[in-house]
Amino acid sequence: NAGGDAIVSARGVKTWRQTRNDTEALAHKLIGAGVGRGDRVCLLGANSGRYIEALFAIARIGAIAAPLNTRLTLEEIAGQIADAEPTLLLTDEAFAGQARALRSQGLAPALFGLEAPIDDVAAIASVQDGAPPALGGADETGCLLYTGGTTGRPKGVMHSSDTLVMNVFQSANILGDPLNMRFVHVAPLFHIGAIAYAVAVALQAGAHIPLPACDPAAVLNAISAHRATHVTLVPTMISRVLDAMPGANADLASLRRIIYGASPIPEALLTRAIESLPHVQFGQSYGQTETITITVLPAERHVANGP
Repeated sequence: NAGGDAIVSARGVKTWRQTRNDTEALAHKLIGAGVGRGDRVCLLGANSGRYIEALFAIARIGAIAAPLNTRLTLEEIAGQIADAEPTLLLTDEAFAGQARALRSQGLAPALFGLEAPIDDVAAIASVQDGAPPALGGADETGCLLYTGGTTGRPKGVMHSSDTLVMNVFQSANILGDPLNMRFVHVAPLFHIGAIAYAVAVALQAGAHIPLPACDPAAVLNAISAHRATHVTLVPTMISRVLDAMPGANADLASLRRIIYGASPIPEALLTRAIESLPHVQFGQSYGQTETITITVLPAERHVANGP
């Protein structure tokens, strides 16, 4: 599916051929910036196509992506960077101020913009290419993700490409029909759930539709404008999207599957969602950073009556 849509955003549409080439080019830039096998690369930014490419480029060279939770305080982020000991930090315009503050504390040995230069922050694309990178191993650690820290300080969890791919196979029925999948990434890409679905979309050569913020109007517009088939939402966001539907004038006919999780869903809200979107199937995913998916409630179990 080299000519098919890979990344769809306000910046335009990139095919899988373009995305593969850009990911490979980014891998060369990371090598040129001094990233070696097993080195950590931290990411601090909003959802974007370039963020997705960076996750794959880092794993491509056998390095380890360490996405940072943008919702944490600067002190909390600093603690995770100190633990990860990254070779460099990649950021975007929205979080460049925080990244500079971290650099001033000596926590980011090298700081680069994911896309264009950001004032005094050079773009990673400006780095001279390094030697052709060897492929990272599927069983090597590909990402380092920090837990929520609900029972203490967040701890780094190591996942390999193998664990992410196996998770896709083990939870395939939550995705439903993968044919021509066009997936709206609402959940932040520093979260294990969002990363797992990014891998699932890539395995199916579907289209990534990343949204930089959790805005109900933007979700509805993205589904309508880009003919999205899948979206992941937390229950609170489902409620906000349903509230926004009457005034949105959005065409949701393409939507096939809403996947939800991260918190319990009130029965009244789920019933309202199913009734409001009768052509959409729902799937609930339950998991944690350490294990990715633990269990799912597939679409056929979403019934009000009967067994």
